[in-house]
Amino acid sequence: EKSKQLCGTDEVSILYFYQRGCGQCGDEGYILDQLKQRLGDNLLVFPIDTSIEEPVVDILRAQYKIYGFPSLVIDGKTYPDYMSMQQILAEICPKYSADYGPCKGYK
Repeated sequence: EKSKQLCGTDEVSILYFYQRGCGQCGDEGYILDQLKQRLGDNLLVFPIDTSIEEPVVDILRAQYKIYGFPSLVIDGKTYPDYMSMQQILAEICPKYSADYGPCKGYK
């Protein structure tokens, strides 16, 4: 967020909370990989494996109220369920100042 404000970058950040053994988590990860390939440096995806015991993971889960998986946090807003590619695009595309390829028709 700070680099976006200070440097004027045109990017969206997604925290991706997943857990090993979660059926839809693999599908969500695949969608995020596809979007990252299409949007490049304009999309920052931070996968967080909640299966590992790390205090910072617990802090992030509490901060963003993550109770189920997969869950996404897009620019600070929590989305607690699986999201299709179209749903993610509908959330991230209006945040960009430019009209990037996969975002055509989502502004």
